[in-house]
Amino acid sequence: MGLPYSKFFWGDYLRDTRMLSLEAKGAWMDILCHLSQLDEPGEAGYKIQSWARLLGVGKRVAKRVIEEIGEAQVGKVWWKDDRIFVSNSRIKNDFLKFTEKQSQASCAGKLGAQKRHKLLEINEGTEAFATIKDNENCIEGHTVSGNGRLTIPESRIQKPNNNIHTESLDASIPTIEEVYELAKMRGIKKEVAESFYEWHEINHKWCNDSGRLINWQLKLKRWENNSRKYESNSKAKAGYEQIPFGKKRNEQK
Repeated sequence: MGLPYSKFFWGDYLRDTRMLSLEAKGAWMDILCHLSQLDEPGEAGYKIQSWARLLGVGKRVAKRVIEEIGEAQVGKVWWKDDRIFVSNSRIKNDFLKFTEKQSQASCAGKLGAQKRHKLLEINEGTEAFATIKDNENCIEGHTVSGNGRLTIPESRIQKPNNNIHTESLDASIPTIEEVYELAKMRGIKKEVAESFYEWHEINHKWCNDSGRLINWQLKLKRWENNSRKYESNSKAKAGYEQIPFGKKRNEQK
C-alpha cells in the first residue's frame, strides 16, 4: 500500500545529513522515497547489486554511500547474510499513524451508516403512519356531486410534500472524535468542541427543519466566536462597578 505522504522536517534533515557527502545525500533521499512506497514502509533489505540498480550507480559506489549513511547514523544500516538492510524509524511511525487514522475513519463511517439507517427507518415509519391517517380521514369534508360521486373540496386536497429531502441521509452526523479533530485543526478549545457536540446531540439539532444535515463545520466556528463573546461579557460584568444615579464616576470617590 505504501505511505501516501509524510511530514518533512527541514531542520532535522539538515542536521542529520550535515556529515554526508553530496553523493550520499542524494542516495539517502532516493532510499527514503523507496522505503515509503513498500507494502511495509520503513525497512528494506537487498543484495548490493539490487541497491546499485535502485540508486543507478555501480556496486562499489552503492556500497560506499550506504556504509557512509550507516556510519553517520542518518539511517540504521546492518548486514544479514548477503543482504544490506536499511531502516528509517520516522517512516515506520508515520505509517502506523496513517493506518490508525484510516481505521478510525472506517469505524466512524460504519457508525454514521448505522445512524443513517436508523433515521431512515424512523422516517419510513412516520410516513407509513401518516398514510394510514390520511386514508382514515379521506372521507371527511367531502361533498356529493351531481352524478352521485363523492368529491373532496379543493381546500382539503393535500399537495405533495417537497420538503422531505432524502438526500440528507447521504451526509453523516459527525462523531465526537470528528468534532475534536476539526477543533484541533482550527485551534478551538476541546471544552468548546465538547459543549458544541453535546448541545446538538441532546437537542437533536444536527438536521434543519427541511431534514438536511447542517453545516456543522461552519457552526462550530460560530459556536467558538459566541463562546468568546460570552466569556468576555461575563468578565466585563464581573468587573462592572455600578454608579449611583445622578453621580459621575469621579464624584463617587
